[in-house]
Amino acid sequence: MKFPRSASVLVALLSAGVEARGAELAGFVIKGATLEVREAGATIQAPSTYWKWSRLEKQRESGFDAYRCASLINDRDVFLLLVSREPVPPLDASKMEDLVSEIRKSGLPESFVIAAPRQEPSTLPWPGSYRMQFALSSSSGSVFIYSYASHRTRAFITLCVTLSSEEPSDFTKFSRSLDVRVEKPLLRREILVGLVAIVAAIGVVQWFRAR
Repeated sequence: MKFPRSASVLVALLSAGVEARGAELAGFVIKGATLEVREAGATIQAPSTYWKWSRLEKQRESGFDAYRCASLINDRDVFLLLVSREPVPPLDASKMEDLVSEIRKSGLPESFVIAAPRQEPSTLPWPGSYRMQFALSSSSGSVFIYSYASHRTRAFITLCVTLSSEEPSDFTKFSRSLDVRVEKPLLRREILVGLVAIVAAIGVVQWFRAR
């Protein structure tokens, strides 16, 4: 999977989004500092109760649903959770490179350019994930982007937009808290072995009766 047009959603999220209302609220619930995305089986924790969750209006072309976590105390940092609406193949390094390429292609805020992109494997929020960072730079200053991309049937991306040149510890904590329920097969192997044993036992019984 490439991240088709995902850049447009990232750029849109840099500006003030609109909290979805009405029917758009279906599929997730906020309990204190916890966001639960029911349809994806995912939960994630805001750094504290002094952060506010909201869901952004759907970007139809992005393929992702977006949830914003903003501090009520300072406006330096905004955290985001992006969840793909459909199952996707597992991530790899080339797909992370695709993400940066799509951002470049889709257009950036006027006078901004991507600077010092970097991506690397990560064990956060779980092994097999990727960490990415880059800066959106202009003559007036820079905005820094930190992100973790992970996979559990769907793609999950945590993203931090900040004025800090170092990854905020609250964002690291935020990304680590992401948890996705994995539905396990209903003991398929054990059931199969059990059925084989039953069939074999019945066969033996029938054989003895026939003698």
